[in-house]
Amino acid sequence: MGGTGMVELRFSELRERLDLLGYRQPLSLDSLPLAECMLADLLRTTDSLKATKRQLQAADREAAEGRVCVEPYRQDNARLCQELSALHEQLSAAAEKHQTDTKELRADVRRLTDENEDLRFLCGQYRKQADAAEQRLFALLEKQPQPLASVTVTGERPTGSQRGRRQRLDISSHLDSSRPSANSTGRSLPESGRGQADRHTIDLVTAAEQRVADLEQQRDAAEEARQAAEAAAEELRDKVSARETEISRLNGLLQGGRPQYAVLADSDGKENAPTRSNVPYTELKKANARLEKKLKEAVHTQHEAMQRAVQLAQKNEALKRELDDLDEIVHALDRDRDQAVLSKQQQLQDERSRAEETVQELGAAAARDERQTAELTAARDRLADTESELSAERRRREQIETELAAARQAAASHETVLQTLRADRQEAQRRLDKIAENEKQLVLELDRLSRQKTNKVRMPEKTQKLIEGLEEQRDYFKGQVEELLEQLEKRDLSAASLHAEETAETGMSATETAGLRADLGDCRRQLGDCRRQLDDCRRELEQCRRQLLCRTDESEQLRRRLDEALCSLHRLSDSQASATMTSTAQLEGLLHTMERTMEQERSLASGDCKRLEHERNELRSRLKVATETQLAERVKQEARIAELEALIGAAETDRTVQRSEAASQRALIVSLEAQMKGLQDTLSESQTELSRVLAKNNKMKTFVSRGESSLKDCENQLIKKTGELEACLQELQAVQRQCADLRRAQEEAQREARRQTKVIEQLVRERDKFQNTVDDKTELLDEHRQQLEKCNAHIVQLESTVTNVAADLAASREQVSELEKELRSVRRKLEAAEAQVGSSDRHRGAVTEENRRLQQDLTTLTRELQQMKKEREEAGRLQEELRQQVREYVNEVARVEELLGIREEERNDLLRQYKNLTVEASGLEETNHTLDSEVTLLRSEVAARDAELEHARETITLLNEDIQQTSVARQQADISASRLNESLSGLEARLQQAEADRDRLDRELAACRDLSCKLDSQRQTLSRELADRDRELERLRSESRTQQTELQTVRQQLTSERATCQNLESLLASSRGQQYESDMTSQQQTAELGRLSERVSALQSELEAQKVETGLYRAQAADKDAELDRYKRQIVSERFEKERLSQELRRLRRETVLSTSAPLLPGTGRSPTGPDLGGSPTGVTTRLFSSTAETSSSFRRHTDGSPSGAG
Repeated sequence: MGGTGMVELRFSELRERLDLLGYRQPLSLDSLPLAECMLADLLRTTDSLKATKRQLQAADREAAEGRVCVEPYRQDNARLCQELSALHEQLSAAAEKHQTDTKELRADVRRLTDENEDLRFLCGQYRKQADAAEQRLFALLEKQPQPLASVTVTGERPTGSQRGRRQRLDISSHLDSSRPSANSTGRSLPESGRGQADRHTIDLVTAAEQRVADLEQQRDAAEEARQAAEAAAEELRDKVSARETEISRLNGLLQGGRPQYAVLADSDGKENAPTRSNVPYTELKKANARLEKKLKEAVHTQHEAMQRAVQLAQKNEALKRELDDLDEIVHALDRDRDQAVLSKQQQLQDERSRAEETVQELGAAAARDERQTAELTAARDRLADTESELSAERRRREQIETELAAARQAAASHETVLQTLRADRQEAQRRLDKIAENEKQLVLELDRLSRQKTNKVRMPEKTQKLIEGLEEQRDYFKGQVEELLEQLEKRDLSAASLHAEETAETGMSATETAGLRADLGDCRRQLGDCRRQLDDCRRELEQCRRQLLCRTDESEQLRRRLDEALCSLHRLSDSQASATMTSTAQLEGLLHTMERTMEQERSLASGDCKRLEHERNELRSRLKVATETQLAERVKQEARIAELEALIGAAETDRTVQRSEAASQRALIVSLEAQMKGLQDTLSESQTELSRVLAKNNKMKTFVSRGESSLKDCENQLIKKTGELEACLQELQAVQRQCADLRRAQEEAQREARRQTKVIEQLVRERDKFQNTVDDKTELLDEHRQQLEKCNAHIVQLESTVTNVAADLAASREQVSELEKELRSVRRKLEAAEAQVGSSDRHRGAVTEENRRLQQDLTTLTRELQQMKKEREEAGRLQEELRQQVREYVNEVARVEELLGIREEERNDLLRQYKNLTVEASGLEETNHTLDSEVTLLRSEVAARDAELEHARETITLLNEDIQQTSVARQQADISASRLNESLSGLEARLQQAEADRDRLDRELAACRDLSCKLDSQRQTLSRELADRDRELERLRSESRTQQTELQTVRQQLTSERATCQNLESLLASSRGQQYESDMTSQQQTAELGRLSERVSALQSELEAQKVETGLYRAQAADKDAELDRYKRQIVSERFEKERLSQELRRLRRETVLSTSAPLLPGTGRSPTGPDLGGSPTGVTTRLFSSTAETSSSFRRHTDGSPSGAG
């Protein structure tokens, strides 16, 4: 009775807890352990929900850290783009400045050539004048007679012979003509008669002396002029030497050849040479003289231009290298950004897949719980009926019934254990199948990757080891499952044989058979319900199979497993029916034996259950670890595949860009070759024309001196130099075009980068939205899982407490032997628990060692990251140095331009001084000799400059070789950079793996700690849990109800959300159609509005015209009204006049009547009224006519004044 009371107490407590949780379905005593197991499963699911929530939080933190890491790269990219734009602007400004400088230099060259021609002409003229002066001087010297003087002897008379003899005097010194000698004064008087004879000789002497004095003065002036000219020449030589040094310094800047339009100008000049050949001979001499004089300056300017071109080419190469370095840095930053984005997207996808798997597992757990609750309710109803009938019929055999209930409970526990084992077997089989499918996919993916062109990337050893470990685990789990199946089959066979023996030994009465038949009918109804549920499950599975055609194999396996489950359920139901059909009357004799066997079986079953639970937990943990490792490796493989695909796409884009560049360069080369051919043709034609012109000139200039031949040599050299300059200019143009192509490619890359950043930002926004929704759903799932874990923990605790209480109650009734058996079982449990604690301690030690190793790896990775940061800082410093070099280059260019302006001013001053000196030294032979010597020096300098040009060509070839070497070095640097990027990606992958392993180890440590804490708390709180079970049951029931309602609401929300999504899609489609129709109608309405506006404008114009007409009509109407008023007044006035006239006529008639009736006066024969009235009718008529005239005149005045008044 005590055992049944304890079981009923446990059952009532469990019933209360289930009611509080919302599970109000009927429950039997046999399903008590199953319900407790379900509560434990709920607790475990809540724990797993907590773990997934922690994982999601860690993933969010990693995503935030990734965004923080990417942000400086974005800022650096923006800053580099700004700097690139600034450099591009500076480069374009420098190019424009270079073009203006070249134009100015060409104008200066043309001006200098013209001045050279003028100077050569002047030089020839002065040379001719000097030759003519020299010839005249020689002629005069030959014509000049020698000076003669007569020698007289004092005191003697000269004889005739002496008078006629003359003596030649060689004058060694010149005397001043103004100083007369004493002899001449002394002899002047006595020899006065002789002076007339010797006057001729004296005149010659004086003339010679004067001539000698003049020549001495000229010599002194010439000497002074020569000294001044020498000083000026020395100064000029110093300036020329300084200028040559400056030219040698700037020669590298101007290497690159002359531009195309200069060559075309030369060809045009050569074509126009035949027309110039018709110029008179004097013009040709002028041109030759100018060319001879300007040859030096042309050579100097040419060297300067070549040096400037070479320097500009070097600076362009330096800028190009800098741009290439900047492009590499930008590409590296873009690659890092893309890799970071891909890694974060992959992590998000992993988190989404995990969340989906957890949702699926929750759905499967909920379905499994519903099935189990249905089975529990059915079994509970069946067992409750059987127990009520047995208690009503057999009260006297309560002990036997209690033993039967215990046996049934043990059988139910065995059945639940079998069901859980089968469910675990199915779950393990499903996971093994999934692992096998994943392995197949991995193998196929690896084969596909190995078959691709980029077969350089092999499977890492780590993945191979992981695959081998997974295969070993799969084989081990398959063996374990087969062993479990064999044990279960053996146990089923033994149970069936035992029930058969019991049915053979025992009989039954009619009433018992009727009750058992009723029970059998109930069981059959329950089996029908189970079959209907299974049919529903089949239909759902078929629907899933139709929806997911790609998983047909998995659905077939599930169907086979469901068939096996049905067979097992049939066997269990048959065995249970046979067990219930045993008669209680015949079990009295076998009570003691059954008790012993049941106790032995219960101990064995409890040990087997614990062992199976332990094995099941181990299998679950192993499967969990295997799935986690497999998912992690699969994520890594997918990330690696994405990286390889990105690299392949980048390589393909680079290859297409290089092909397009090669095609453009080939087209450019073809066009340049065509231009070169055309230029060669024009050059050959110009050379033929030049040879013809030269032949004519040679015929016309046979008497030209050897200076003309030297001029021709100089012209030939100048032609060669122009050709070289032209080639250098063409090379410079090609380099400029390449720079322009590179700029365009860079701009395209920048636009593509901007577009990609926009796409990435949009994806990030979408990801954030989806992440928010996922976070909301995961929070709900976490809450549900926490509550389920709590329920499961409480159920497990209650189950353990109930089993311990039942064992204690059974031990109180049993004997000392039974107590010893229980003590042995408890000792075995304690030993197993101690073994578990030891294994957990060993596992904890291994985990700590692994954590230390991971910490060491993290320290090494942090060091590597610090080194990478240092390298990045060095790259930034190099970039700043490059910017400083560019600024220095710009300053140097400005300084060179200022120097060139100063040199140009100096050159103009020198030219002016040279002109002055040539004018001053026109008549001097010494200056002529110096000019000849300078010409020879110039020729030697030209030869030296030719040697320098050869040396410059050699330097150009060496520079080209250096450029090639630098290009090779750049390619090697690109290869090394790509290798560094690959190593960096590998390090990042290792870092992610290490972080994942660390998180996994942290989770395992937390789980171990939680398990240890739970074990300690279970040991400490067993006594307290017995006292608080009622309150916990009620709370758990309420929580289960709330959880069930929340699950239903979540499902309803999901269905409603799906329906709302469909409705929204339909609404979107309809709204799009309506929008399209509204757009069409709006277009039609706009067209109609346009037409209506046109009509309105026409109507408005008509209204305006009508308004004008109405205004006219109103004016006319006003005029008519005025006229009408005037006419009315006229009529009134006429009526008034008529009335007045009628009154006047009546008055006149009365007066006439009175006058006729009255007697006449005697003296006058007049009436007394005669003086008043006029004395006669004629007077009356005259007054009448005067009054009418007055009225008519007043009427006219009124009518004439009325329009004005009206107006």
